[in-house]
Amino acid sequence: MQSSNILRALYKGQSKYSVIITWQIFHHSGKGNTKANIISELKNDKYIPYCIGSNPKDLLTPEKMIETINNYLKEKPSLQQKL
Repeated sequence: MQSSNILRALYKGQSKYSVIITWQIFHHSGKGNTKANIISELKNDKYIPYCIGSNPKDLLTPEKMIETINNYLKEKPSLQQKL
């Protein structure tokens, strides 16, 4: 996600995605980002929602991914109907 073109593809109303889930991010920055950290950039209201599945010290597992998706859906009941 270091490319600002990828970030543009995550704009609300213009993205083919409804949510993104990220994992194990240490530090990401890219040309055109107003913030050095990709998570800080994604907090901007112009982007689709995001979830963080684990911190950089944790191992990514399918169980953590499923747990993150389930927690997100519990917080967003309107999305459950769309899926």
